[in-house]
Amino acid sequence: MSRYLDLFVSEARQHVQDAEREITRMAEGAADTEGLNALFRHFHSLKGMAASMGFQEIARLSHAIEDLFDEIRKEPEKPPHPGVTDLVVEGLDVISDFIEKASAGEKDFPAREDLIAKVKQAASEYGKTPSLTPREGDRRSVESEKAPSGRMDEAPDPPPSSRAPAARATAYRCRLHINPEADLPAARAALALRHIESLGVILTTTPPRETLGKSPFDGVLTVLLSSGLSRERLTSGLEGLLDVASYSVSEEILPTDEVKREGGVREAEQGLPSTIRIPTASLDHFLDTLGELITWRGSLSASLKSNDLKNAAESHDRLSRAIDRLRNEVMSIRLLPFDHIVPHLNQTVRTLARQTGKRVAIQISGTEVALDRAVLEEILDPLNHILRNAVDHGIELADDRLAAGKEATGRVFIAVSRAGDRVRIRIEDDGAGMDTDAIARTAVDGGFLSAEEASSLRPQELLMLTTIPGFSTSLTTTELSGRGVGMDVVRTRIEKLGGHIDLQSIRGAGVTVLLDLPLTVAVIDAFLVEAGGSVFAVPASVASRTILASRASVRRSRTGFYLEDAGALLHAFRPDEALGLRPASGELPPRFPVILFRTESSTGALAVDAIIERRELVVKPLGSPLDHLREYSGAALLDDGRIALILDVANLHRQVVQP
Repeated sequence: MSRYLDLFVSEARQHVQDAEREITRMAEGAADTEGLNALFRHFHSLKGMAASMGFQEIARLSHAIEDLFDEIRKEPEKPPHPGVTDLVVEGLDVISDFIEKASAGEKDFPAREDLIAKVKQAASEYGKTPSLTPREGDRRSVESEKAPSGRMDEAPDPPPSSRAPAARATAYRCRLHINPEADLPAARAALALRHIESLGVILTTTPPRETLGKSPFDGVLTVLLSSGLSRERLTSGLEGLLDVASYSVSEEILPTDEVKREGGVREAEQGLPSTIRIPTASLDHFLDTLGELITWRGSLSASLKSNDLKNAAESHDRLSRAIDRLRNEVMSIRLLPFDHIVPHLNQTVRTLARQTGKRVAIQISGTEVALDRAVLEEILDPLNHILRNAVDHGIELADDRLAAGKEATGRVFIAVSRAGDRVRIRIEDDGAGMDTDAIARTAVDGGFLSAEEASSLRPQELLMLTTIPGFSTSLTTTELSGRGVGMDVVRTRIEKLGGHIDLQSIRGAGVTVLLDLPLTVAVIDAFLVEAGGSVFAVPASVASRTILASRASVRRSRTGFYLEDAGALLHAFRPDEALGLRPASGELPPRFPVILFRTESSTGALAVDAIIERRELVVKPLGSPLDHLREYSGAALLDDGRIALILDVANLHRQVVQP
């Protein structure tokens, strides 16, 4: 089973994600026959895949929901009964949780008889009460549930007589070419057979189904199928097959007794990931570039041995260009669409809505925009914090919304867009908005600033006060909020990525959170600086410019010192002093280099002993136990073998100002 676990998890996640989109359309009243059929196919596929892997509880729950949609699609014009969409969403959440546990190596999941009973009751309201016993024309799936083989391509076949061709059926010969780049082509062929079986009755296959995965497979699968579908509908059904490079369908003439048997025809089923697929073209490029690297390395070595500096410089330039191409290719493979975290965000909103008793819908656009995998993983937690604030603090209860002239259901919108090498995420809700007067009072009462300072702040600056650690306007603390850590986490994580956060609010109309993020954090442009005998890296994205300052222009303070720049005083500090590498009262040299920085939350100056150079660095994340240090955003290995810690300037400055 372990051989196919990654394949199962990847495909099961995709089915859950697609089913969530369809059930959202259904909840919004946009359900149609095709959407209902698609939902049926997703749960049918989940059932078969889980049964083959031995995950019985996933299979049983998926089977129950499949039966529900089998009843619903008999009368597609009939509006869904109240609570059906919520019930299916609850089922999707349970299935998603089981899939993640399976991905972590768990095999046994708690039975959800209560949920299955609710699904059966909902199906009975549409007519026939569903049963988890074998249905005519579906014996193979149930047989798989009773005795799973543990392999996706070895689920037992039904006896030849257990399923028969449909009356007035047509015999088709379907020839499929499995994509040669697909992982485990025999497993793909087995999944394709399950797909085709739902279109009719499989009479014969070449190679035989029982040999798939046991003997060499050339990627060509021929299926003789008896089906009541027209050729056009059959062809349309085959278009949903996964990793099929091409296919052909031709009609066959069979003996009369083979096409007069009774039987049923089933609808077609379509076939943050732990694995990714790499196009063979990319692998070819890697190999070509590797050949160039070896060639130019040899040329560089020969030039150095012969002391031919001109040829050595030329070889070095060519070697650098080849490395740049390789880096760009690798970076493109690391990009994943935002769509990968959409199911998590949907589930967060659903869970919060249930816990708060509110009616909330979420709409996400721009899901095709791709980000570096590291960025995508890092922003999931901040986005969950923002959604928690929107549902718990922002969106009102249904009665309050109706009294304010709004729809009973609150809305959360997420829009993702790309501009050059930056990605912008806009999170907007239509709730009550933020009270800047209350924020100012809380800031003054909490000692964050004086009344005079609060009165001089612009509304946007007042909103940003909510990102101060420990700041909260909530009068009560619940398990959802009120501890003053939400927006602090958001700002910290976003700025650690080299991004920015901005808040906007209109009383009674809602809050908008704007996130500006880099496309990738694997490679950054940075200044290498020396301070206190150590080498640090300062991301160029936060540096506005560099200057050479004099000791005479310095004004000392308790939290560092101030420098005058263009008539303004900038708070400055030394990184080695802030990190405790030398006493804070250390004497400054007569003249010293300074990097002026600007982040979303602060402006200041970083005084160092020397600015060594500006260069691109490959970022390595800090592992445990160093990953909790907010002063650093990672590390980089330098050419001479030294390690340069990458400073999180915003957090380091905050630590100096608020020790």
